[in-house]
Amino acid sequence: MAVFSSILDAIGHTPLVRLSRIGRELPVELYGKVEACNPGGSAKDRLALHLCDMAEKRGFLRPGGTIVEASAGNTGVGLSMVAAVRGYHSIVVVPHQRATRPRSRLFVEISTTQDVLLHGTSTWYSATLTSL
Repeated sequence: MAVFSSILDAIGHTPLVRLSRIGRELPVELYGKVEACNPGGSAKDRLALHLCDMAEKRGFLRPGGTIVEASAGNTGVGLSMVAAVRGYHSIVVVPHQRATRPRSRLFVEISTTQDVLLHGTSTWYSATLTSL
């Protein structure tokens, strides 16, 4: 079993599983990556880590910076996780009708005291993001 020094190091180390039933008629073996085994529960963890790495490398994201994402799903969870580990602020704008869904509630659970969960109407989103 692998031991990682950070939860971010575990991203991408998902199991590879032989798909024996689907590919039994084929002359080759088929395999699938179980991306749900990423720390945030989705392949979007890879995207979130890559986006933050590139933003840091290009100077767009600096220590103490803020990540803003309009999401009610896996990308927001992944970005919030990276932000929490690396010490960034994160603002996830969640559509009002989706704010009660289990995935949206996860933002609150993984957030730091500096993170904010916002929800409202699409007009409100535009005004809020413009004022940041």
